[in-house]
Amino acid sequence: MGRRGMDVAVDSSGFSLKTSSKWFDIRIKRKSEKKDYLKLHIAIDVDTGIILHFTTTDWKGADAKQFKWLIRDLPRIRKAAGDKAYSSRVNCQTVADKGGKPFLRFKTNATAKAKGYPAWQISFRAYMDNPDEWMDEYHIRSMVEAVFSSLKRCFGPDIKSIKGWLKRRELAIKVLAYNIKRVLYIERAKDLGIPLWVSCQ
Repeated sequence: MGRRGMDVAVDSSGFSLKTSSKWFDIRIKRKSEKKDYLKLHIAIDVDTGIILHFTTTDWKGADAKQFKWLIRDLPRIRKAAGDKAYSSRVNCQTVADKGGKPFLRFKTNATAKAKGYPAWQISFRAYMDNPDEWMDEYHIRSMVEAVFSSLKRCFGPDIKSIKGWLKRRELAIKVLAYNIKRVLYIERAKDLGIPLWVSCQ
């Protein structure tokens, strides 16, 4: 936290529930389209891969609305990246208000109109003026995908608990276990003098 500001990436991913009912498909005599999973929304420190904050929602939880909760307690941000699901004027301004630059991928119908959120207009114009440079900054977002991959590979992609609050607690424990593992890895990487994002075998 002694840095001038951290680079943050945000994303969400689903964790399937193991308690779905097979009879539902039989009753309606067709393949169920029911979505049985919880969404985990996370903000990570790009440099270390540590999960800084997280929230959980059902499958309908909108990503954009979770953004402010993911970064609200971070004291300093240098830049924040997220895909189109997080793209909004409010979210861009939230990053700017913390001293950072937003790199939230613009939707195809986006315009430069600020509508009371100047950070949106500044970011949009930076993108239009130099899209290649803007996208280079945006691609720090790929690190959060690596975090989800590691989290699911090490601790499983599904939730086995039955009760609602236990499902969310189980997901929180996965996050805690991942962070502990990551901190231990960071300490070991420092001892060996290797980069943090290189697999240590």
